[in-house]
Amino acid sequence: MEIPINFLVADSQKNLPEMIALFSIFPAQTTLIDSNLTPISAINKDSLGFIIFSCNTAKDFESLLSAYVRESLLAVSIIVVVNTVEEGEELLDFGANNYLVKNLISREAILQVVNATIRIKSLKESLENTKLSNKKYIEKLTKEFDQFTYIISHDLRAPLRAISSLSEWIEEDLAGSVNVETRKNLVLLRERAKFSSVLIDGVLKYSRVSRTNSSIEFVNVTDLLNDLIYLKIDKPVGYSIEIEPNMPKFYTQSERLEQVFWQLLKNAIQFHDRCDGVIKILVREQENFYRFTVSDNGPGIASELHQKIFEIFYTVQKNVRTDSVGIGLALVKKIVELVGGSVWVESNSDGGSAFHFLWPKCLQNN
Repeated sequence: MEIPINFLVADSQKNLPEMIALFSIFPAQTTLIDSNLTPISAINKDSLGFIIFSCNTAKDFESLLSAYVRESLLAVSIIVVVNTVEEGEELLDFGANNYLVKNLISREAILQVVNATIRIKSLKESLENTKLSNKKYIEKLTKEFDQFTYIISHDLRAPLRAISSLSEWIEEDLAGSVNVETRKNLVLLRERAKFSSVLIDGVLKYSRVSRTNSSIEFVNVTDLLNDLIYLKIDKPVGYSIEIEPNMPKFYTQSERLEQVFWQLLKNAIQFHDRCDGVIKILVREQENFYRFTVSDNGPGIASELHQKIFEIFYTVQKNVRTDSVGIGLALVKKIVELVGGSVWVESNSDGGSAFHFLWPKCLQNN
C-alpha cells in the first residue's frame, strides 16, 4: 500500500544519514525532510504527515519536542525510532503517537506503524468530534430542562396558591355557618396545597444539584455550622446542638457541604419526639476524607429502613406529617456521592440515630 505522506526526520543523536537510509525503503513518492538541511520554519505544515524522532531517552524526546512546540507542529503525528521496545513504551507516555525499533525496521514494519498511527489519529479526531457534539447536545438539553422546570414550577405553584387562598375566602365568607367537619377539610386542603408546593421545591432542588456549579472556598466548618444553627435552623426551645471543637478548616465546595449539614440538622429536629432534644456534630479524620457525624437522641430508625430512607420521596412517618416530602436525605446522598463520598446511618428502633458521611479533603471545581 503506497501512502504519499511527507516525513520530517529529526535525530537527537545527530545520526540523520542513518535515519534517512532507514526510511529510504518507504514509497518513492514520500518526501523525507532532513531537519538539519531544511529550516523548520520553511516547512509546509499542511503537507507534513509525520515527524520521525530518533531518540532513546525521555530527555532526548522532550528536547526535540520543545523545538516543534515552538513551531506549532504538534498537530502532526510523532513516531519515535528507538533501540528497544521498553524505550518506545516509555516515550508513548511522554507524547509520542507510536514507535519503531531500529533493528526491527522493515518496509512492512514502517507501513504497519504508519497505517496504525493514521487510524489511531482518525479515531481520536472522531472521538473528539463526538465529545464536542455530545457536549453541545447536553448543553442544549440542560437549557431546555431548566426552561421546562421553571415553567412547571411556575404553572404548578400558581394554582396551588389559588387553592389555598380560595379555601380561606370560602371559610371567611361562610363564617359561622361552617361546621367543624367542613372547617377541618378546608384546613386539610390548605395543608395539602402547602405540601405540594414544598414537594415542587424539593424536586427542583434535587434535579438541579448535579447541574449547579459549586466553587471551591476556604471553609471553617465550625463557623459554617454556627451560621446554620443561629441563622438558618429553626431550633426549638429546649434543644441543644453541640459542635465538637476540632472541626477542620480546609478548601472545599462550601455550598454543598452546607446543604448536607442543613438537611441532616433539619431532619434531626423535624423527626425528634422529645422536648429535650440533643444533637451532636462530630468529626474524625481519615487518610483522604473527613468523616462527619450528626447524631441525635430521637426515636431511632429500624435497621430494615437504613437504606430505604435515602430513597427519594420515602418518609418513615408516612401519612403522619404533611411537612416532609421525603427528599432531604435523598438530596444528602446525591450531594455526598457527587463529591466522591458516601453516607450511611447507624440506629435502631430503641432510640437515637447517627448519620455519618465521608467528605473528601481535596476537591476540584466542577
